[in-house]
Amino acid sequence: QAGKHVLIDKPMASAAKEAEELTRIAKGKGTTLMVAHTFMYNTAFRKMKELVKNGEIGEVVYLNFQRRGLGPIRKDVNSLWDLAPHDISMLIDIVGMPKRVIAKGRGYIKSDREDVVFVIAEFKDGTMANIHTSWLDPYKIRTATIVGSKKMVVFDDVSNEKIRVFDKGVEFDNASSYGEFKDVVRDGDIIIPKIPGGEPLKIECEHFMECINDSKPPISDGENGTDVVKFLEAAQRSLGTGEWETVGE
Repeated sequence: QAGKHVLIDKPMASAAKEAEELTRIAKGKGTTLMVAHTFMYNTAFRKMKELVKNGEIGEVVYLNFQRRGLGPIRKDVNSLWDLAPHDISMLIDIVGMPKRVIAKGRGYIKSDREDVVFVIAEFKDGTMANIHTSWLDPYKIRTATIVGSKKMVVFDDVSNEKIRVFDKGVEFDNASSYGEFKDVVRDGDIIIPKIPGGEPLKIECEHFMECINDSKPPISDGENGTDVVKFLEAAQRSLGTGEWETVGE
């Protein structure tokens, strides 16, 4: 309302209506509203997105995101709202908004707050995605896997080799025996592409300043942030109902 440019932490709001209102105000004031979906500015993620968009991995078959570790445990939200926004923002940036989601979770530390959550998202074209968040895991895991019809790519944020491209797949599915199946599985090279350097948070802040100076929309703008909140709301509803929930309702 004060006419200031705003860089807001993820998620941008606790409800989609609030996110939409923030976006409306920013547009009305002509100010820059940007959401800190930092992984969208990670050069390794950008490489993964490039591999998908240029068709190198073929048609996207399914996606799997894991964000797990031993704490830190939040007192105000569950692991879904704490950890999943990064993965949801990457998922939406690559393949768009899903049609519906279903989520299962459990609170082992405190029964009123899920510390382990599994979310399955289904898209209109049949593509599936899975997101697993947890505060109760012995290892810190931050991975995104995309399986394509030609190749597979893994983004591992805690590895020195952040992107690996696997030239693996199944050529066709009419094998009548295990022996024939072994013949149609393609097990090729593993490519580790060179990833440009750059601290994601610094790149994010520089992009924010660039958007202000050049009056251009941010990559993670209000609409993107609102979509992430809509996804979170649907997943949260599903945690309560145990049923599929439409995203955006």
